[in-house]
Amino acid sequence: MIRSQELSAPHSGALELPQTAAASIARWAAQYKRRIAVVLALLIVGVAGWFLTRPNLMMPSPLGELVLGRADAPVTIIEYASMTCPHCARFHQTTLPELQRQFVETGQVRYIFREFPRDDLDVFAFMMVRCVGNDKSFAMIDALFKVQDKWLVDSPAGPLSEIADQTGLSGGLAACGENRTILKGVMWSRGHGAALGVQSTPTFFINGRKHTGSLSIERLQELIAKELKAAR
Repeated sequence: MIRSQELSAPHSGALELPQTAAASIARWAAQYKRRIAVVLALLIVGVAGWFLTRPNLMMPSPLGELVLGRADAPVTIIEYASMTCPHCARFHQTTLPELQRQFVETGQVRYIFREFPRDDLDVFAFMMVRCVGNDKSFAMIDALFKVQDKWLVDSPAGPLSEIADQTGLSGGLAACGENRTILKGVMWSRGHGAALGVQSTPTFFINGRKHTGSLSIERLQELIAKELKAAR
């Protein structure tokens, strides 16, 4: 389980891209703290009062939800994750495939993935997930988690560029890094999660009940069985 860090804390490496992309990403990185401050200020002014009175777990992201499974499934599992969290990567590589096979594909569980970034590189990885398009987002999530150790380094631009090419990210990393709509959406998700009490990753909500820390498939089987029994 990874505790949330201050978003203003810089990652150990800058995003250094070759050729013309480098200048664009450099501008994005240089403006990052100021942009995050502006986005957070807008969020505070626009939705803080609502969040403080009654946070709504099922309120979707302005970028749309990233969902696996049927809308009418009796159990909904929401995960708040970090792309730089090793526990999240392990869950997605080992447990999620079994969750899909046993419960999502059988119509018993609807799974929703939400962003809870911890630092600037985390934000950028989530922007890649959204820039590729929601229909390809899970492929991007899988690709990033699969080689997390390759891009979670001092110079991540090369490995991230390769992932962008492999997953069909149109426009490349530079254009993605300049997308303010996606940046605001990613930060909205983090603010929403914080308002719901998320402080670390991964955090799960299973039919509204919060569970902190990575969950094994065995533990998920127990929790899902309880919810299915209650739904009968």
